[in-house]
Amino acid sequence: MRGCVLGWGLFTIVPFMFIWASIQAWRFVPKGIMSIYSGYLLFGFLGFSANFLRLLFCRAWSDSGQDALYAAISLFIFAIGVLVALQERRFKKDAT
Repeated sequence: MRGCVLGWGLFTIVPFMFIWASIQAWRFVPKGIMSIYSGYLLFGFLGFSANFLRLLFCRAWSDSGQDALYAAISLFIFAIGVLVALQERRFKKDAT
């Protein structure tokens, strides 16, 4: 029961952490920008790898359309993280 409560606590805290990092990134705080792009990179990569591996090993090929769509969406999220990271580096270079 304790693990379930901890898991639900994590799922309720993480969105607020993302909102706070978004507010910091909007104010051009480098720590907030880094939190945003690392979150996009992490969740995009993990989502892509999980869906791609499930597409390869766990499902019938007739049901693979949904997994392929989820893998493409996760790859797009990863690409957003890369673009934000590149913009953050450019922002650091312009600030100095």
